[in-house]
Amino acid sequence: MILAIYYLQVGPDEESGELLPPLSGLSTGKMPAPLDYSEKTTPAAARLLRGFMNFYAGFAWGKEVISVCKGKRTWPSASRPAHVLLHEDGKTKQPGPNIEDPFETTSNLGTCMHWLSMSRLTEELNRSKKLCVAGVSLAELLEPWTPPEQQEE
Repeated sequence: MILAIYYLQVGPDEESGELLPPLSGLSTGKMPAPLDYSEKTTPAAARLLRGFMNFYAGFAWGKEVISVCKGKRTWPSASRPAHVLLHEDGKTKQPGPNIEDPFETTSNLGTCMHWLSMSRLTEELNRSKKLCVAGVSLAELLEPWTPPEQQEE
């Protein structure tokens, strides 16, 4: 849900502009003032879904902080370093997600991921992006994916 909200804050094209405001008061119980949509055109759901897949398929996971409270693109800092995932070999590192908890902003919700879950997320986003570009139906896009059987060596 946080990824969807963040995308609607920063990802949609310039034509539709910001679709959701920053949720800076969420941790204190203050809700933001609603945006004025009287002169905006809301993109179709299919266009938003395709945009979501494109946005996160090319996302710089280790270089950007997903913060629905700020509602704008931000980067890790000295006080909040980038999350790094260590592969099971104990040596290989890969960028991990930096997802700010909107209710406890010092907490990174991405720390629950490990190298395999991050690899699967990236793989699935890239697969979805390709399917969206190919113009498949929503039913085909949402069809559960099953990994090929592992061949015994």
